[in-house]
Amino acid sequence: MADMTCIAQREYTIVKHQFCDNINTKWEQLNTKDDISFLMIPLTELKIDENYILSDFRKTWNGGSATKDVSALRLYVREKGQKRPNESYFDIEYARYLKCKKNNVVYQQEKDTTPYIWPFDKICLSGSQMSVWQAYLLDCSKFMFGMRNEANYDKEYLITSSEDIDSLLAIICNSWESYNLRNKNDSTKINGYRAKHVNDVLILIDSLQNIKNKRLDPIFKFQDDSVTIEHYSFLEFHGLVRRKTTLLLSQNHRQIKEIKRKSYDILAKYRHLVYF
Repeated sequence: MADMTCIAQREYTIVKHQFCDNINTKWEQLNTKDDISFLMIPLTELKIDENYILSDFRKTWNGGSATKDVSALRLYVREKGQKRPNESYFDIEYARYLKCKKNNVVYQQEKDTTPYIWPFDKICLSGSQMSVWQAYLLDCSKFMFGMRNEANYDKEYLITSSEDIDSLLAIICNSWESYNLRNKNDSTKINGYRAKHVNDVLILIDSLQNIKNKRLDPIFKFQDDSVTIEHYSFLEFHGLVRRKTTLLLSQNHRQIKEIKRKSYDILAKYRHLVYF
């Protein structure tokens, strides 16, 4: 394997923030451009096959609720000279891909179709531990950006520093203030489910503050041909969790064969209030 020297804890956070900032500044392009290879600009230890582009395997989003699109970002790669599929094609073909995967059947391209190609079939890693982290960030993008309507229920914030905790506390406080404004601080509204929500918020805040001084950089546990990444995350509809994900690697650690997101341990329950 390539250089595995210990990387300063801060480096993982810096790369994560660069990745998130890059997407946030190009948000409109993410929704309108076919080639979204720009997502990989901060991920300098990943390289996509020069004959392919990175794209979103979904129909174009117009922002209208009438579309009833509740999907999350579906990254895939396509040959540069290959025409983008028709809008109605995406959901049908992606469903076929998932069905084959579920039934452990080989997914094959049908005649005159554009297949779904998993990004890491055409993206290679430098082989370093940082390249593994960058690949993980790219895969996590579907839980961080590009969500439509109710797909936002899976929104995830990766925690790798005390600054991340401060940002999350601000998000939770803003939600808390919104709650109080809507109820005009009427104590009679604090009962039943609302009372449970108040209690969950207080426990969550304590839990976030308790881990602030702990080791927050991701932990990498390598075996022969796999690595398990462990870190804290905050999910708006689940709470503070300890996430474990295993990446199956090629022998030289330059290719990802599969990513298995394991069940997470919930440390503090939380569910963002939804108003209708």
